Amino acid sequence: MSAAILFGSMAVMIGFGIPIAIVLGVSSALTLIFSGAPLGVIPSMMQATVQKFSLLTIPLFVLAGAIMDKGGISKRLINLADSIIGPVLGGLGYVAVVAALFFAAISGSGTATVAAMGSILIPAMVAQGYDAGFSSALSAISGSLGTVIPPSITFIIYGMITGESIGDLFLSGIVPGLIFGFMLCIMVFIKSKKNGWKGDTQRASLKEIGRLFLDTI
Repeated sequence: MSAAILFGSMAVMIGFGIPIAIVLGVSSALTLIFSGAPLGVIPSMMQATVQKFSLLTIPLFVLAGAIMDKGGISKRLINLADSIIGPVLGGLGYVAVVAALFFAAISGSGTATVAAMGSILIPAMVAQGYDAGFSSALSAISGSLGTVIPPSITFIIYGMITGESIGDLFLSGIVPGLIFGFMLCIMVFIKSKKNGWKGDTQRASLKEIGRLFLDTI
């Protein structure tokens, strides 16, 4: 009966377009009321939840990713990477991986990384002759670096549940994340060599790279 009230009330409220955060709270409260549980547990549970300050990093990381996307910082990262490795064989593929590494190290979210990088890189790769399916898949899998490269939202949640040190988890993700990125670059090289995907941008001068570096910072 409790499960029916919980999921039934959630379905009804979601159907009316009520925000998910409110739906979760109200449906849980309704379930407690109808099950006869003391309502005094609700304030204590709310207090215990908001005291987990580590969870505050999750919306802040997502906010950082949104600011980077809307403010043009992600495009500056892509321009910097493109000026350095864009002209080589499979250049934009490498740019997708390297830019995802940088963005993941700030946002901590794979979803935010894909949204910010993919919206810019996928059309650019298709315009240069890359296969649309390959471009989309590369952006998606590069975004998953956000779950490994610190700071990672996944590591934060895992550390809170298991009691492991979040700092140690962050340190443990650096080398695997770089290895993962390196393997993706190898895959980009093989596919690009097979299909003849070459960068068509002019090689930037050291002065131009320096200007883009300062602009990115």
